[in-house]
Amino acid sequence: MESSKGKTSLSSSEDSKRRTVKLDSTQEAISARGEQRNRQLDEYFRRRLRKKQDKFKESLDFDTSSLEAYEQSAVKLRARLLQELGGWPPRPDQAKAKVEFLGDTGAGKLYRVNVWIVDELEMPALLLIPEEAETTPTPAVICQHGYGASPEWAMGFDTPGTSNYMNSAGHRLASAGYVVIAPQIVCSPPGGGGDRVRFDRLAKLGGHSLLGFEMFELSRVVDYLQSRPEVKSDSIGMYGISQGGMSTLFFSALEKRIKAAVCSCYFNNRWNKMLEDDHLGRASETENLTYETYLSLPEDDKFDLLAAPLWYDHILGALVCPRPFMVEIGRYDYVIYWRDAIEEYGRMSKMYELLGISDKVNSVIAEWGGHEMFFDDAKPFLDRWLR
Repeated sequence: MESSKGKTSLSSSEDSKRRTVKLDSTQEAISARGEQRNRQLDEYFRRRLRKKQDKFKESLDFDTSSLEAYEQSAVKLRARLLQELGGWPPRPDQAKAKVEFLGDTGAGKLYRVNVWIVDELEMPALLLIPEEAETTPTPAVICQHGYGASPEWAMGFDTPGTSNYMNSAGHRLASAGYVVIAPQIVCSPPGGGGDRVRFDRLAKLGGHSLLGFEMFELSRVVDYLQSRPEVKSDSIGMYGISQGGMSTLFFSALEKRIKAAVCSCYFNNRWNKMLEDDHLGRASETENLTYETYLSLPEDDKFDLLAAPLWYDHILGALVCPRPFMVEIGRYDYVIYWRDAIEEYGRMSKMYELLGISDKVNSVIAEWGGHEMFFDDAKPFLDRWLR
């Protein structure tokens, strides 16, 4: 029979029979059954993922019999990483940028540059050139910001009402004689992290990833630095924090022209940071901080299959090896659980130890530090290996 609203209703006899069936349809009961299904799905997908990761680890084959053998064994894995990031477009032969002089900062002359990447695309950056570099080429450092920050922060220009977690690292490096460039990756205003999701979706439609393309953009920044007469072209390093630390780790793994790198407040146990809510929940209680997995955050770009989401950080670090690599860890960093970071660093440093080059790898735990660039140990590390 049809109701007045056109919906089928039960007859009185059908309704009477239905009510004799013992079926709990309370919100609590429905939720409990839903939770059971969710647990099964969670366990199923995790088992599949574990098997995939086990196969990934089994496929790794680093030859530590000599430095030459090691570097040769890393070639195929580096190419695989680039492929899994979506690859790079053809590289233009020319390196150039639009350059605007902004003034003298005391540490050097500051320029706003728009580095030509490809087609009509440019990457904005700030470039700081110390006076001594105008007569004698000096080493250069790419100083990479993270979420919510900007090239301006790297150069010591604060934003009112916010805390500059870069601690003017770029300006301080230029004061010490480095040419410093601070590119703007996607995660600055206006959209912050939301922009990353938007542009990663666009990239995926074309079979690429935002992270992979940003690595290409940074490679073009290196092209540009090597074209500058003030830069000692074979002494270029990188120092980045948070999302910029992620850029530093991936880019240094891919780009052998980066001669020394410092990864600040990113290096971590990638499986735990991506997936293990319970683990980070317990850590949050222990440390009186709030750690969150990417699984519970709206950062979809971290789950793009073309962003190599579960290439373990120690494996990426192994691709930086045998070049010098340093990890900064904040004891009170609310993003990266410091104990996980230390354990992962231990896995990576073993590779340097096997090759007899332990002096080229270092970690610094800032006992007072939060989510910020610590600088004091990074500066002598870069001095040692770039000068």
